[in-house]
Amino acid sequence: MEEGLLILSKHVERLRDQIAHLTEVQENLCKQVELQNVEFHRQVNCVEQIRQSIQTSSRLNLVEKVEKCRSMQKDMTARADNILQILLDNWRPDLSPAEEAWIQELGTWEYKIRRWAGDTEKV
Repeated sequence: MEEGLLILSKHVERLRDQIAHLTEVQENLCKQVELQNVEFHRQVNCVEQIRQSIQTSSRLNLVEKVEKCRSMQKDMTARADNILQILLDNWRPDLSPAEEAWIQELGTWEYKIRRWAGDTEKV
């Protein structure tokens, strides 16, 4: 009987050690699950804030951004037109001596015709 009690006490001691170990593992798992649960809720809140921010900013800012782009495009087009006009106004092609002589001769003929016709305004 002593031998049976000794075997039983060893089994009980092993069971107690195993239960203590299982209790420790269970507590660690509960802590990990709780930490994961807290992190999950934090991420859900962050995603919700980002969603709301995108939704709000996309509605308001999109219209503003499009209008700003249109305004900038109009300004840039006007600037480009001004620059092109300045280039065209200041561009003087080099004329050959024959072309310059021809223009001068046309001016002389215009003067003579206007004098003959009696147009004294531009003479």
